[in-house]
Amino acid sequence: MIPRAELKEQAREQMRGKFGALFVCFLLFWGIGIICTKGFNLVLIPGLFDIYKEMAGAIASASPDVVDDIFGNDVMRLSTYTNLANALSLAYWVLIYPMISVGIAQVLLNLTYGDVPQVSTVFEPYKTKFGKSIGTVWLKKIFEILWIIPFYIGWIVCIGIIIAVFVANDARMGKIMESVKSALELGNGFGDGMIMVIGLLFALILITFLIGAILVIPYSIIVSKYAMSIYIMNENPSLSSTQCIDESKRIMTGKRWDFFLLKLSFLPWFLLSLIPIAGWLSLIYTIPYMNVTVTDYYHQIKTTGTQEEVHYYNPGDVTDIIEDAADSIIGEGFEY
Repeated sequence: MIPRAELKEQAREQMRGKFGALFVCFLLFWGIGIICTKGFNLVLIPGLFDIYKEMAGAIASASPDVVDDIFGNDVMRLSTYTNLANALSLAYWVLIYPMISVGIAQVLLNLTYGDVPQVSTVFEPYKTKFGKSIGTVWLKKIFEILWIIPFYIGWIVCIGIIIAVFVANDARMGKIMESVKSALELGNGFGDGMIMVIGLLFALILITFLIGAILVIPYSIIVSKYAMSIYIMNENPSLSSTQCIDESKRIMTGKRWDFFLLKLSFLPWFLLSLIPIAGWLSLIYTIPYMNVTVTDYYHQIKTTGTQEEVHYYNPGDVTDIIEDAADSIIGEGFEY
């Protein structure tokens, strides 16, 4: 296995001179998602303010009949706007997101093969593998969602146990309740009791966050077995969606911890994004950089695993398919 540092250096070398084209592809991917899921609501904000103003004016000055009439019209308009926004968002997740996700994966594959990223590649799945893109992406998502359920249950149980242990201590709870009562009494303002309440809430929020952060680690390791399914589908379009998922699970066997550490090595880059403006701009480089590195990792493991080695063909590489078929029928070494 190539060390992580060398893998990341390889990714930086592959992006050199091509990052601008790669960024445009990612910008298109991000832009479509924002427009479809948030843009409609942003456009409607001025109209929504007008509706609320009309409703407030009706309450202040109109007769009950006029109020009912205006409220009825406004509620209908609000409902229409909301339904349109929800419909657009649903259409994005069902018909657009799977396609452009597969397209971005192909852009990354092409880059690692030495090609310059092309915007048209992002939309190629609409012409070449529409149904399979939807099937593979959503099958992968369904498995990831199903796996998160036991972790949510574990998260809730852990928080419940902590709260139960805390509440079981009568002396401590009595002191807290007295402090709350004291804090809420007129004239005390923000006294010691209110400070204690705020501190308690902060401690509960912190504990909740820490438990969630701890549980994210095993969840990320488990679902990483599906991480290569889209790459596999792009490189071997003859496989079904379930076969792509199964093949991803096979080649990731014994490598999920290593893959987790690879992605974790980008944590300092993402922590940099906590810095306003400059940090946010760093994501423009960090996200493509991490994805190119992950693609290189896929190339490194795609013919390994516990079963017989699998050979992947580039889309459209019919010559290799014919030659391999001829080898199996008439034997290797025949000149053709």
